[in-house]
Amino acid sequence: MAADPERKMGARRIREAIFERTGTMLTREYVTEMVQIHDPPRWKPKKRKTVAAEEGGAGEQNAEMGDWNQPWDGPGTSGLGSDEQGPALEGSVPVAGPSNSGSIRGRRTAVASSVPKYPRRKKDPPVDLMVLAVLQKTEEKLRVYYSTQNPFPTSEEREAAIAQHFSYALAECGHNESWYKLTDLNMVSLRQCDLNLRTSIHQAIHRYLPAAYGLVINPDTMQEQQNRARVAWLLEDSRYVYELPDRREGRFQHPVISEIIHNVWFNSTHSIGCTYQEFFNPIRNETLALILTTIRYDLLRWQTGILVESVVQADETRIYEEFLQALLQFDTGLMAPLWRRYRASIFRRALVIAGIGPGSALVRPLTTEEMQREHEHLRIRFEYDCVREHP
Repeated sequence: MAADPERKMGARRIREAIFERTGTMLTREYVTEMVQIHDPPRWKPKKRKTVAAEEGGAGEQNAEMGDWNQPWDGPGTSGLGSDEQGPALEGSVPVAGPSNSGSIRGRRTAVASSVPKYPRRKKDPPVDLMVLAVLQKTEEKLRVYYSTQNPFPTSEEREAAIAQHFSYALAECGHNESWYKLTDLNMVSLRQCDLNLRTSIHQAIHRYLPAAYGLVINPDTMQEQQNRARVAWLLEDSRYVYELPDRREGRFQHPVISEIIHNVWFNSTHSIGCTYQEFFNPIRNETLALILTTIRYDLLRWQTGILVESVVQADETRIYEEFLQALLQFDTGLMAPLWRRYRASIFRRALVIAGIGPGSALVRPLTTEEMQREHEHLRIRFEYDCVREHP
């Protein structure tokens, strides 16, 4: 193994010092090997705390680390210091040499350190892939439940929902109730599902809201005043829910609502909106009420003209219930079929954007001409196989 230049220089200095003292010139390879094996401390002495092992207790003392306090076992006498553990002569170069005292060659004398050692981290137990699959399916079902039925559950409702959907996931995976019991760590993760859902909606709204409602990001003084006036005008009588806020037309049909639906529930072919289509066709009023409640909260964050981290809002559950009642009004009377048709159109468009809608069919039926061509291909193939088997 080749030595680096600094170690080669150290080896040369050691050879010269030994030659001046003893008249014995060691080979360069021997001294270089000693330096590589023992790797003595650099020439600047350092101090460290050691613990002297004595009967009746341990006392602390400072030890110099500039030289090796070990006897020299090379050819000749070292002449650089006492062979006992003593300091080297003034102006001498530290010499790397193994100890004769029963310790392993090339190692420093073991010294008890006063620094406490941290215990090793215990390895995680092996992960059962079937358990992970059941837990993932449980989280998906909880996310669907919070998105379409109860986005603001109480503690009792949350615990009941976890138990119920875990049972559903076990049954779908072909296991009985006693196959696996949820641990405390599992429960901590499952109890965060509704909060994680609302956080993902907040993130989507944060991305779309400024452009959707004409707010300036990083405004100057004049633009800050404009933002403040704009937000106050949007919050008045909930103008922000209208497709045309100036004329108050298209209630609950603002384009940002469908954009958030696409981003949160239909962002890929494997998203929960595509996997559990029966819960989103058409988009439920509960989902729309959750989005409108979250938009209102984010507009309140812009109320000062600039975006702040958080604001104190009234009870979100009460605001959500008010929006839900207003949406259910559209599901009555002459408005009901048109309102259902509108919510179904949002769902169909979301599927197309996700990549699995009717506009991007993965497998299509063959035409008559294509079927004849496939028939001829198979016929020729089997005739060829018959010829090979019976020449």
